Amino acid sequence: MSRATILSLVLLCFGTTAQAQERVEPPGHELAERFETNFNRVHDRGLALALAAGVGWGRVATPAAGGVPPTSSSGARAVWGVEVGGLLAEGVALSAAHWGWSTTDAGQLALGPSLRWYPWPERGWYLTPRAGVAASRGVLDAPGAQWSLSGELSGGHVWWSGPAASLGLELYAGGEHLDLDRDGRRPAGWRAGLRLAWHLN
Repeated sequence: MSRATILSLVLLCFGTTAQAQERVEPPGHELAERFETNFNRVHDRGLALALAAGVGWGRVATPAAGGVPPTSSSGARAVWGVEVGGLLAEGVALSAAHWGWSTTDAGQLALGPSLRWYPWPERGWYLTPRAGVAASRGVLDAPGAQWSLSGELSGGHVWWSGPAASLGLELYAGGEHLDLDRDGRRPAGWRAGLRLAWHLN
């Protein structure tokens, strides 16, 4: 066997060994790759977390009754919302929600279920209805806390900022029916505004 043939065989062995070493993946690589593929810019499974904060305008009014004139209160307010839940199916998330608003002398905190729907799970358009029970303070100068039914509908668009996170804007509108007995009258209110929204998955 010539020296050239021996040298060729040695180089071939070293090259094959080097290629085999290059194909060895670090521990956890397969799991990380599968996670990235499954949760890469599609609202389809796993944890569903949403945070929102912004500004809005609202009004609460009590109708006239029994010779008592109507009363009302309106103005700008800070608003927010939090949702924690999971995706039941592709583009559909069920969550426990908290939302509310606050002014310098009044505010409201609400709790209830929410259902977020992405018509196209790989895109950012969504719609979220939510309803629940709320506790209000300082509304129409009423003493203590007042309980009410509260509902809200929000919708907007988020842009992907990572494999499972997105950031965007949403519009919202909602209302409440306050359980206040003011000479047989029950105040009702509405609110609307704009919020910055952040979604995980």
